[in-house]
Amino acid sequence: MQLCDDKELDECINKGREIEDKLKKIIEKSRRQKLALKKEFKKKVKEDEEMLAVKRKYYDSRKALYDERSEHIKSIPHFWKTAFLGFKNLRKHLSDGDEKIIEFLESVVVDDGHNQKSITFFFKKNQYFENLFLKKIYSHTHKGIVNESGTKILWKKGTGTTIGSETEDPALMDIGNSFFTRFFDPQDKDLPKKPRDEVLEAIEEHLWPSALVHFRMGSKKMP
Repeated sequence: MQLCDDKELDECINKGREIEDKLKKIIEKSRRQKLALKKEFKKKVKEDEEMLAVKRKYYDSRKALYDERSEHIKSIPHFWKTAFLGFKNLRKHLSDGDEKIIEFLESVVVDDGHNQKSITFFFKKNQYFENLFLKKIYSHTHKGIVNESGTKILWKKGTGTTIGSETEDPALMDIGNSFFTRFFDPQDKDLPKKPRDEVLEAIEEHLWPSALVHFRMGSKKMP
């Protein structure tokens, strides 16, 4: 993959922003139709059928634009790492160790399918875990986010700490409290479900549709 040089960078970013502007119009049009349907139909079964029809109508249009955007941004160096770190609502969840891992983030993909959704982070080979991608699968109901599942993280030997060990190295990560563990592979899967997931919503509703905005914010913060 050939990366943009300095001269081409602004052009790549501007094309990406144009695509995101088109996406915003489609997302807003879809939102308005869903709101109209909520007012029009009182019976939930009928409402669900109509809501699904609206979602199907716009899914293909959004996906085509997201694919086109991916073609423009894949040549921008460190794009997704910069966009992630440029979004304070996500960066605040990262430990110092997590910020080192995010250096290896190659791309983010959100698939808002008809029946279930997924968020996938793709990584370069790194010294922290064997996985080249981490994926979270989930669905929404009127009760909130349900049916969550995620990738089991294959942490490399020596990455994590042993709590209370005399040989514990403070430079090593506490993998149990890592952002990546909490989001993709929570250790305690029996905890009660929350009605909403702040991190998931930040990625799905803000980082993904407005990645160029957060990339520019991240670029300004970079030395």
